[in-house]
Amino acid sequence: MGVDFTADSLLSRAAHELSPRAHELIHDVKQCLRREVPELWDEPDIAQMTAENVAEHVVAILFGIEHDIEPRRINPPAADAERARRLAQRGKPVTATLRAFRLAQGLVLDRLLEELSRLTSDAEPINAATRKLIALATEYMDHTSETGVLAFQDERDRQVQWRLFQW
Repeated sequence: MGVDFTADSLLSRAAHELSPRAHELIHDVKQCLRREVPELWDEPDIAQMTAENVAEHVVAILFGIEHDIEPRRINPPAADAERARRLAQRGKPVTATLRAFRLAQGLVLDRLLEELSRLTSDAEPINAATRKLIALATEYMDHTSETGVLAFQDERDRQVQWRLFQW
């Protein structure tokens, strides 16, 4: 006999089941980002921050989904802003951060979707959970990327101001 899931309970269970394997997902996200966004890995301090940020984001989003926490209530890792500032200081494009967020989001969504279909074959809760998952991921990504871009832009603006005063 199968378990009757609601969208919320199915998502919670999927995140719960995936959490013990978060290290595998973190590894896969880091490998993907190393391939696809090399500018996040070419300087040791930024690479270290990126690796730590990936782990913190994956753990936070799985925890948030499992415990039904609104994405805007999940604060991005503090080091996200520092990494964004360092990228700005070193002339890296903000698009590197945004691309990394999107690629990581895709991998996390893929794993959670796999988990949904592993837990039940009932299309109705899978469809409802998928819709909710997309909404949650979009809200988390919007909040997180906005925070990172603001930190990046603040640092860029600070650098421009500093250069102007040097003249």
